[in-house]
Amino acid sequence: MYCTQADIETRLDPKHLVELADDDADGMTDATVVQAAIADADALIDSHLAARYRVPLDPVPALATKLSADLAVAALFARRRESASPVHEERARIAAALLGELAEGRLVLAGALSRGTETGLESTTRTEDKTFSRDSLETF
Repeated sequence: MYCTQADIETRLDPKHLVELADDDADGMTDATVVQAAIADADALIDSHLAARYRVPLDPVPALATKLSADLAVAALFARRRESASPVHEERARIAAALLGELAEGRLVLAGALSRGTETGLESTTRTEDKTFSRDSLETF
């Protein structure tokens, strides 16, 4: 998982977290509900980054933790069909935009391994390494 319940608690008032994630009405946050929201956020992150990065991310970059926590908070609000505060809505919007930027390669996820590193598909050939040139093919 890219974030923890503690990361969620730093972004959301603990009392509000209980309201969003207390399915058995015991006055305590249900860890399974929070874990499910985090898992959904992480799956979204992985689906965006899979074409460029080796997923799941290991080690987890700080930006991935932030994105996961912000998206998980949005998922907790959505599951209760409750409107998030403008701050949380903006964080979720920014997280989604950053994922798009990362997926398109306009931003780089520092500390993450690229797919080329994992598969060995990264090219090491440079233009000056040409085997064939106009001169070497002239006799053919």
